[in-house]
Amino acid sequence: MQRVGSSRASPCVTELRGSWNGSYIVDIMGATSINVGKFSIDSVDSDKTLLTARPDMRIVKLGFLAAVLIAVAGAVVYLLPISESAKVAFMPLGVLFIVTLAYCAILYEGLATAVYTVSKEYVEEQGGVIWKTQHRVPLSYVRDVSYDQNFLQAMFGVSSVTVSPTNGNKIVLSNISDGSATREAIWKIVLSKSPNQ
Repeated sequence: MQRVGSSRASPCVTELRGSWNGSYIVDIMGATSINVGKFSIDSVDSDKTLLTARPDMRIVKLGFLAAVLIAVAGAVVYLLPISESAKVAFMPLGVLFIVTLAYCAILYEGLATAVYTVSKEYVEEQGGVIWKTQHRVPLSYVRDVSYDQNFLQAMFGVSSVTVSPTNGNKIVLSNISDGSATREAIWKIVLSKSPNQ
């Protein structure tokens, strides 16, 4: 087993599983092959997990820290010996605290237990603490695999990979490390499943 993208600094884990006899995968019919290089992929077992990724939770933790700092600022203003009318001017801090806390709680609920899995047959997303979800898309339905990275993700060295099937139900691998390599690996697997290859 080879781990890709995991380090002590980043709790995000992306791993590829399996064994291989070289750097190429040949599909069952032997008609196509893809160079997967450093990825350990076994092309014989169709249900074998090829890639597993988990989101990096540092962005969510930063949001909770921001909510705590807003709450502390609000408490300090409340305890200051200033007039009540001046304290009312800081009421938006309370609203900002509630919005930040709610946003972080929603992110946490969606990402805390999220696991993104790619096998030879499908891409799957599982997650949720309160509302558990599982979404699976067959690789034969995938038409696009895209890579996105916003400013905050760039600061933490993570990104998102979107797997778009023909029916429009996307799977987004959010806040994963080494998103570019993950996108390329998924796309090569998708191309290997294409009837035109």
